[in-house]
Amino acid sequence: MAATHAAGAFTCGAPRRAAEGASCVERLALARITRCCQKRRRNPLPPAPATANDLPQRHFLRPSLLATGLTEPQHVLQHCLALFRKADLAALQQYLPGGAAASVAPASLPVGPLLVAEQGPLASLDGVLDVGARRVLPGHLLRRSEVKSSLQLSTDTFQQRVALTAKSGETSVFEWLLRWQPGQQRDCARATSGLQPGSSSGRGEGGTAASASSNSSSSAPASPSAELTSSVGGGTEGGSGRWVLESVRRDPSTDLPLPTTPHPQAAPEAIAKAQLAALQQGDVLGASCFSMWQARNLSSRKTSLGSHHEALRSQLQQEPYMRLLGHASAHLGSAALPRQHEMLLQVTVLAADGTETDYMWRLNLATNGCWMVSGIFAAEELGLGGQQTQQPDGV
Repeated sequence: MAATHAAGAFTCGAPRRAAEGASCVERLALARITRCCQKRRRNPLPPAPATANDLPQRHFLRPSLLATGLTEPQHVLQHCLALFRKADLAALQQYLPGGAAASVAPASLPVGPLLVAEQGPLASLDGVLDVGARRVLPGHLLRRSEVKSSLQLSTDTFQQRVALTAKSGETSVFEWLLRWQPGQQRDCARATSGLQPGSSSGRGEGGTAASASSNSSSSAPASPSAELTSSVGGGTEGGSGRWVLESVRRDPSTDLPLPTTPHPQAAPEAIAKAQLAALQQGDVLGASCFSMWQARNLSSRKTSLGSHHEALRSQLQQEPYMRLLGHASAHLGSAALPRQHEMLLQVTVLAADGTETDYMWRLNLATNGCWMVSGIFAAEELGLGGQQTQQPDGV
C-alpha cells in the first residue's frame, strides 16, 4: 500500500517525502510566504514620501514673518506677491522706491502711434511693473507660484525668478529685482542672517526659498551695506533700511516653444509670436487659428476656422499687410492694457525686400480663457500726423 501511495503521489505532482525530505513546518512556512507575496501584490506599499529637495519651491506667506519683521529679500518678495494679488496699493507703498507712488493716477502710455490710458488695478505702477506683470499679478494664483532661481547679485541687490499663474490660467516666469535702500543706522544682525554675494538656489538644486539664505557661505566678510537690517514701513528698533522692489519683468524666453494653437496657459506675447511665425512661413491657415474676428466683419454668421481664414487672407491681400507674408524678421515693441483683458502690442516687421513696417496687434482674452488676436493694424493707418489717443476700431 505504501508503494502504491508513493507511485500515485509521483504521478499527480505531489512531492514524495523520501525524495524531498520536506517537513510539515517547512511547507507551512512556504505557504505563509506565498500568501504574504500575494497580499503585497494586491495592496502595494505606498510610495516613499518626497524629501525637501524633491519638492518645488513655493511662495507661501507665513503670518509669523509679518510679526517678526521682514529682514530678508525673499520674505519681502513673498509679501509683495500676496499684496499684488489683492492689488493693495496702500500696503505696497512700503516696498516701492522713492520715485514710485501707487496712488498716482496712471499716465497714458505710448504704443506706436497711440497713447493708451490703462484702466487696470496696477496701472499706476508702470514704472516698476512691465505689461506682463500688470496683467498677471492681480488675482494671480499664489499657491501655484514657484521659485525658479535666486541670486544675490551684490550686497544690496537680490534677484529671483518666479513662475506665476494668472487667474485666467496664463503661466509666465518673471524676474524680480529688489534693492536695499539703506538708512542711517546699522545693525550687525544682518551680517549673520543675510545672503552673501553670489549665492544662488534653484528648483534643480533643491530647498525652499527661505533656505536660499541659510545655504550661503557664512565665512565671507560682511560689508557695511550687508550689516543694514530691513524693516516694514521704513524703520524698526534695529535699523532704518529696507528692501524695495525695483522692477518686475516678464522673461520672454519662456514663450518657447511657441504654441501651435491658442491655449489658456499661453501668454498674449506668445500668441502674437506664433501667428507671426506662421505668416513668415506663408501658412495663412495656421495663422488664422490664432485670430478672433468680430461677427460684424464676417460675410456670414459662421464662426468656424474657415471664416477666420477667409478674413485674414482677405486682409493679407492688401497693402501694407501683404508684407507680413514671408517676412524676414519681426520684433515685439511696447505694449499696454486698455482693459485688463485686452492688450495692444507694437510689432515691427522687416519684409523680405528690406522694407520695415510697424503694425499694431490687438489681443483679447476669449471666453474660453485663451488669448487670441482680435485685430492687426498698420501703424501708418492709425496715426499719420503723430500720436493719437483713440483706440483702433475692429478690422
